[in-house]
Amino acid sequence: MNFENYTYIFYVNTQIRIYHKPLKEIEEEVKTALLENPRDVEHLIIFDQLLFKYYLDYTAAIKIIKQVLQIQADCIDVRLDLIQIIIDFKLSSYENCFQLLEECMSIDASYWRIYFTKLRILDNIGDDDEKVLKEVNKCLKLYPQNKYFIIYNAQILSEQTDQKEEVQSLLDKYKESTELDFDLLRRISYAYGNLKQGKEAIQYIKQAIKFNQNSYIAYNEFGYLERVINNNNQKCLEYCLISLKLNPRYTFTLNNLAATFKIIKKDQECIKCQKKALQLKSNPFAYHQLVYDFYEMQSKDLAKYYSYKSVQKFQSDKQSNYLLQKINRKQFSDTIQDYEQQELQSIKCLNFGVENLEQEEEYVETSITQNEVYEEN
Repeated sequence: MNFENYTYIFYVNTQIRIYHKPLKEIEEEVKTALLENPRDVEHLIIFDQLLFKYYLDYTAAIKIIKQVLQIQADCIDVRLDLIQIIIDFKLSSYENCFQLLEECMSIDASYWRIYFTKLRILDNIGDDDEKVLKEVNKCLKLYPQNKYFIIYNAQILSEQTDQKEEVQSLLDKYKESTELDFDLLRRISYAYGNLKQGKEAIQYIKQAIKFNQNSYIAYNEFGYLERVINNNNQKCLEYCLISLKLNPRYTFTLNNLAATFKIIKKDQECIKCQKKALQLKSNPFAYHQLVYDFYEMQSKDLAKYYSYKSVQKFQSDKQSNYLLQKINRKQFSDTIQDYEQQELQSIKCLNFGVENLEQEEEYVETSITQNEVYEEN
């Protein structure tokens, strides 16, 4: 890849617009066009995407989105922009995101970006990896040449040790591409990181940050790469703190910080990050991490408490039930010996259900009255 070029991608009325010039020049061009015609929908859409993607000013972006919808009520792209803002900054529920997707489908069900946005929602919810994989495969069948789905697929497959050759083949297609923006670059970087190709991973994440110096996602992934590839926990903390300053509501950075604090034996800081992540996004993973961390810290009552809460909130989640059973039987371990055993134990625990929680609840609550799930900001 030519690391000297700039690439910025915008989505305007179901079309892709690519600019190969510095961001400031694009901004000036857009502002000039809007001075001449404040109702220029195409430049308004680009401006909205500039604001929330590159300057993190989602409040101003939402005002532009409303303005566009007053002029062009059936505009799909600003609806999808709004979904991305909601996800990234935790402004509303996933139900509202899916409602907006339905609106988009009713306007034009063939637009690829609708399906890509659905992937992002499912991935962000993070409680059903199989559903995400099925959706990726469905999208690839619909749009087999679409680079967004191909790169997304490579990113997911890179987490599976038996898919390295397939991932490498997918990534090789884009080595000379000049049409990759910061988001695609950081996904490629992540895949290279999982392939243990540290040099390439670092190159691509640096380029992503060059294109978007306010990308909290890229800074978080840079930190992750420093930790897992270069074994540099201090650098990881440094980049994660930059990410968190840019977007304090990005839960993946909080998880990354928690993992790093755990490695360097700063347990209280680890727990604080985990609780904040849980406050922002309540999903099984957030509870599981707290269960593991408290158990390893020998805080058995707290581990038990969060395990119960996880089962109460996510009754059908097998891992939550599995952890609850292990704690009750005092056989807890943070490693599962084999998948088949996990499945069998999970089924037994599902039968155990939630009916037995009531008898334990009083003990659990009284033993941790000062330890709430959520903390004040």
